[in-house]
Amino acid sequence: MLRGLNRKYIALLLPVLLVANLSCGSREKQLEDVAKDWCLTLRASQVIPVYPLSEDIRPGDVFLVELPVHRQAELYKRKGFLSLDRHVTRLEKVNFAKFYQPAYFDEGFQSVPHPRGQRVGATSGGIMDVNAPRAAFPSYTFEISESSGLNLALPLKGLMLGFGFMKTREAQGSISLTDTFTYGVSGDDLIVRLHKWFNNVPEAREMLTNIRRAAGCEIFLRVVSRVYLVGGVDVSLSNTGQFGANANAEPRNGMQGAELLNQAASLTVPAGNVTFSNATGRSVSLHESFQHPLVIGYIGFDVPITLSGQLGPPVVTLSQLQGETQSRDFSIADQSQTGEKQ
Repeated sequence: MLRGLNRKYIALLLPVLLVANLSCGSREKQLEDVAKDWCLTLRASQVIPVYPLSEDIRPGDVFLVELPVHRQAELYKRKGFLSLDRHVTRLEKVNFAKFYQPAYFDEGFQSVPHPRGQRVGATSGGIMDVNAPRAAFPSYTFEISESSGLNLALPLKGLMLGFGFMKTREAQGSISLTDTFTYGVSGDDLIVRLHKWFNNVPEAREMLTNIRRAAGCEIFLRVVSRVYLVGGVDVSLSNTGQFGANANAEPRNGMQGAELLNQAASLTVPAGNVTFSNATGRSVSLHESFQHPLVIGYIGFDVPITLSGQLGPPVVTLSQLQGETQSRDFSIADQSQTGEKQ
């Protein structure tokens, strides 16, 4: 009986393997395209995408961006995202209380550190417990086919399993981010702390100044001021192609199909992370949850390092991605706080 069940699960997985191995020669190009599509989709929600999703990014993180403004805009339009290549520092004692204490609701967001966000309950379907304000994102649509693969880079383990179950050549789908949260900190506070760090850590200042001179153009310190986290996703797939020869052999009842896929998922993905609620030859619905919330995007600002080794006025990161070069006004603390002219 066990062997029979495994053969059935293997039959479900075969279409997945076929899709994954088609067009091997253009695999690198496909991966770049799906990364671009996902990041451009998320950018439409006015956040800078984090790709791949990461748990370990927070307000106060500082990254080195070595490209000038106009080249960053060109790179973003070509690749669809800007990688956070070099982590420079994590600003200490970020003042969350200053940002959240006057809030109109009575919550303890300003009392940090918080326990690591996780799901409450014995199963992965439990409630995501995160001590942070809620956020909401629109649903996104995507397409998937045997010839071109998935045109949207999704960090999901059950998606291709559902596609293989339908035994189709093409499908359309939608994804909704669930358990979404956000938290941030005042830009004023971050600028003050960035200047203090820059002026009080001579070796870092010397290193960055030397990089600036060697580059022959502006370089930037990118400061993350707000992050957006996601705890799970709801996915629905609709068959838009022709059925395979064995489509009628699969259960027509959506609950029976879901049970079959859940058993198959238990062999291929961590237990409980993926749950199918419906599965037929026409459509598949699933929910995938993450054990801990992952950062899906952020907003922030960039501070240029001048040739003389000073920090220039901040520029909102979004304006760089849109090809704008003008600085945006921030309230910057007085010179007695920063310890140096700006």
